[in-house]
Amino acid sequence: VSLDGKTVKNSSDLRKKLDNASANVTYKVQRGDKTHDIVVNRQKACGYRLVATSDKGFDAFADGKRIVISSGALSFAETDQELAIIVGHELAHNVMKHIDKQKINQTGGMAIGFLIDAIAASQGINTSGGFARDIGGISGNAHSVSFEQEADYIGLYLTARAGYSVANAANLWRRMSMENSPEMIDMTSSHPANAQRFIALDKTESEIAGKKHNGKKLWPDGVQIPDL
Repeated sequence: VSLDGKTVKNSSDLRKKLDNASANVTYKVQRGDKTHDIVVNRQKACGYRLVATSDKGFDAFADGKRIVISSGALSFAETDQELAIIVGHELAHNVMKHIDKQKINQTGGMAIGFLIDAIAASQGINTSGGFARDIGGISGNAHSVSFEQEADYIGLYLTARAGYSVANAANLWRRMSMENSPEMIDMTSSHPANAQRFIALDKTESEIAGKKHNGKKLWPDGVQIPDL
């Protein structure tokens, strides 16, 4: 009905009011014919939507604002723990702003490509924007492997911090590689080579287990989380 005494018109209006609200907010809610005041202490949390699609194929990705998981991926996950590991990986892409960084890289590459196209045009050569398109695409994927490695590493920490076990995480990705098309076995242009990936995941799992055992904070080593 209202937030801090201000009438709420709809969900969009509620979101706007929450953006400008103080740390503690008072909701007036209506249940049946009665109204109740509920005080909520606000805390920072991940504001990314989790979307499930009806796609039967295996697909999970992040776009900077959402985490999207297909019904095929949901069915593939045998336990909540495995699903949490998948979500943690995609969440890490959003948290580390990988999508934004790829767009910046792509834009820079396209600018260089446009320049080459223009030089070619001045010499009477029509490239049909080919250099802008190709260099932009290459630049957009320039750091894909390192982004995937970072998402693997930070994703396991996010999963562990959420209270889920990260044991046998490498096994999950092994099954994923076997389940998907043969091309995924060696998709080194945008993902780490599988053997390298499995070793890194096992190492991160041991690192997290060691910190838990020694009572240390579960925080990835040498990582600066961007201001969200």
